[in-house]
Amino acid sequence: MGLFNKSKLKVGKDIEGDTVHIFVNYYRLRKDEDFLISFIKDMAGGCPCLFVIDTSYIIKTNKTDIDANMLELTKALDSQSLRYDMIVTADDAGYSFMGFNIRRKDSQKKNKYIIGIAPGADEIDKIKDILDNYNIFCYMGLPDSDQEELIRSFNAVHGDMEELSKQYEYKMFNDCFICQFRVSAKEDNIKAAEEIIQRYS
Repeated sequence: MGLFNKSKLKVGKDIEGDTVHIFVNYYRLRKDEDFLISFIKDMAGGCPCLFVIDTSYIIKTNKTDIDANMLELTKALDSQSLRYDMIVTADDAGYSFMGFNIRRKDSQKKNKYIIGIAPGADEIDKIKDILDNYNIFCYMGLPDSDQEELIRSFNAVHGDMEELSKQYEYKMFNDCFICQFRVSAKEDNIKAAEEIIQRYS
């Protein structure tokens, strides 16, 4: 994959089988330019989209208490009246060695959270602070869907990323640490994303 400069964006492309991945690094842009939100809204094309936060991925926060952090997040979602659902599982603090399960000394199981958020097309601006502080997946391109259908699709596969990818035309992952996102789609569909990126280049 090669990177090349276009204005303030660095854009690269990688092909994996019949799936095309486009990487966009936007760290040179000012936050007040709202590039990420604008790109997502353009990609969504006036339709709702599904955002997924998985605490297996790094959260941009100094807090070590994931439970408290997730409570704070859900309060923020409730205050914005955003539709969401949460899946909680116990994350084993041990590890496997040569087929044996070994538990670390003084270790405890911690909760793992997967949150699916389905803002309406006119509510995407409400998640700007979340995009700035959490690594997040975004799924777009489920035809004729509404917010409730997106949440049902999330729950039906227990928030499994790979299964969700099979249902949606576009999968996007944004890394808030390095200000870079990857959008993935089948070769027939990726042109729409490329055309939108060109507008900002």
